[in-house]
Order: sequence, then C-alpha cells, then structure tokens
Amino acid sequence: MKHLLFLILSLIFICSASFAQNIQFGLKTGINLSSIKAWDQSSEYPYKPKIGYRFGLHTLVKVSDKWGIRTEILYSLDGTTAEGRYNSNMKIHLKRISIPIQFNYAPSDWINFEVGPEFNFLLNNKETSFLHRGNDYGISIGAEIIIGKKLALSLRNHFGLVYRSEIMFFDDQGTLLLDSNGQPIRADKNERNNILSLSVNYYLSK
Repeated sequence: MKHLLFLILSLIFICSASFAQNIQFGLKTGINLSSIKAWDQSSEYPYKPKIGYRFGLHTLVKVSDKWGIRTEILYSLDGTTAEGRYNSNMKIHLKRISIPIQFNYAPSDWINFEVGPEFNFLLNNKETSFLHRGNDYGISIGAEIIIGKKLALSLRNHFGLVYRSEIMFFDDQGTLLLDSNGQPIRADKNERNNILSLSVNYYLSK
C-alpha cells in the first residue's frame, strides 16, 4: 500500500510539472457526512452516518479552457456509529489520507463538474468497542461553484467500492473478547464507504 501511495504522489508531481504554467492551487477545508455499509449487513451491525471533517491542499491543472485535472491531498476524519450485539453504542473514528484525482469540466466560468477515482489510506482508528482495519478506494462525483475570485464551494460524494474489513471486539474496559475456545472474536465483512462532503476551496494562485 505504501508503494501505491508513492506511485500516486509521483504521478501527481509529474502531471503538475508538465503543466506548470496552467496550474491553480490552494487550500481546502470542509465537513463530511460518512457511513460504512456492510455488503452482508444484518440487524446485528446497523451502521449510522457520522459527521467528520477534512482539510488539505488542492491543485487544478488546466489542459484546455474547459477541461482540467484536479488532484488533492487531504487529511480526513470520518467513520460511523453502530449498535452491535457486544456493545450497545459503538463509535468508529477513521483517520485517513485521501487522494482524489478528478477529471474537471467547466461548462461556464462559475461552475465545474468533477468525476474520478479517490484513494483513502487508513492512518489510525479509534473505536469504543472494536478494531476496524482496511483501506478503500472508489469513485467520487461532485461540482464546484465559484463564489469569488479566489473562493469556491465544493460538493462531492465518494462512492466506495467493496473492500474486506477485519473487525475484533472489545468490552467497555478495552479487553479483547474471546469465544468459547479462547480465540479472539473476529468478523470479516465486505464493506464500502460512502462520504458526502461540503468544502470551501481557497485558491492561492488563480
């Protein structure tokens, strides 16, 4: 996974250097409404949406008057809440590095439409009752509305593709729960992330 992250960052640098005269870059910050949906979800694990935040850098490389490529490197806090059989109130906080690579189309001067892949690399997690592991990737679709010379609003939805997640359960004191054979209670689940974000883009160069 580290090699994939290095490859993505290298491609971003190469593309940016190739179009150095047509680059717009700046800062990005906003809020998330995220949820994790189990592919085989049952009533034992009813996940609910959670509000988080994201911030980082964004770059728009213009390849023509209407077309461009937007790349971002963001620190993101998202996750979900859940009610499970081993604990009545589980909170999942996922700290990630998010790298969206968006193909940008600008039909007019005040709006841009975007679509492209997004890669989310798990840095850390914190939950009240179980350990959640897994990186994910998917497709993001959104739009940017220009509200000033250097200011814009961005609305985007990330549709995560299915990935395999390992879950281990703990009690309220943080002790790992064991089954009748003395083995940790584990659950491997097919899951996907859904993240709706509303952000402010500030352009340092435009």
